[in-house]
Amino acid sequence: MKLCIPFFLLYGVLYGSAGDSCWHECGHGTAFKTQWKNDAVYPLECFFMMRNPVVWRWSHSRHHTDTIIIGRDPEIIAMRPPDLIKVGLNFFGILDAPQAMAATLRYAFGHLNADEREFIRRTSGAMRSASRGFGWRFMERPFSPASGWSRSCR
Repeated sequence: MKLCIPFFLLYGVLYGSAGDSCWHECGHGTAFKTQWKNDAVYPLECFFMMRNPVVWRWSHSRHHTDTIIIGRDPEIIAMRPPDLIKVGLNFFGILDAPQAMAATLRYAFGHLNADEREFIRRTSGAMRSASRGFGWRFMERPFSPASGWSRSCR
């Protein structure tokens, strides 16, 4: 029992300090100088953050295209005015973690919700990858009208 405490603390430090920023920058392809390192670390960080690598890459592209547009930006954390109780619970992952687990089960059984089907292009093969759970076609890059193809597609 006591053996698990250091590992839990290590995970908490990595998750709370560098996990989200590392996931974010690897998703953009900017954490490392070489793209293969970004692509190798990205799914691992997605696992730590409880995020599907394909779905989150596409939702993040939508986020950069339609930032803070209600109904279009899938990454608005708190609506205005913010629900402080919900924000506080999500600070500890009390609401987000069960939702992420449910989403992972949906992906494992091949189901995307309506929003995910809308922002993941059907023609790319990414939809099949996203609906296969932790698919290994995570290197497919979304197209963002605001920024063009991401660096790895150039």
